Amino acid sequence: MGEGRRDSAAMEAGPAKEETDISAAPTFTPYTVRPGLKNEREVQRALEREYPPLLRDAGIGGTVRVHFFITEEGMVQDTRIDQSSGHSALDEAALRVADVFEFTPALNRDKKVPVWISLSITFTTT
Repeated sequence: MGEGRRDSAAMEAGPAKEETDISAAPTFTPYTVRPGLKNEREVQRALEREYPPLLRDAGIGGTVRVHFFITEEGMVQDTRIDQSSGHSALDEAALRVADVFEFTPALNRDKKVPVWISLSITFTTT
């Protein structure tokens, strides 16, 4: 008889809530305040430093769309190519530049939340 009570208690509690790890792959996460870039000058220097010299000297530029996973603290935890520039050297350089980005946390109402965002990193010759 005691065994039946345990089973009914488990059924009353309902199924266990499944935690979703949003850091596993880019996914939509609701937020009311977008993460803000904190270090624009540093990112600009990284763009100049990481631009592959052979492509820059040849006048070849491009845009790489990069997914960023940003933690509740605003730290970049993961980056991935969303859309390639068509040049693997530019794609690799964009990921090195992405490592430099620092953000303010995203907010959903008044709560800090982890989010995926997608930003373009563009290499242009002047």
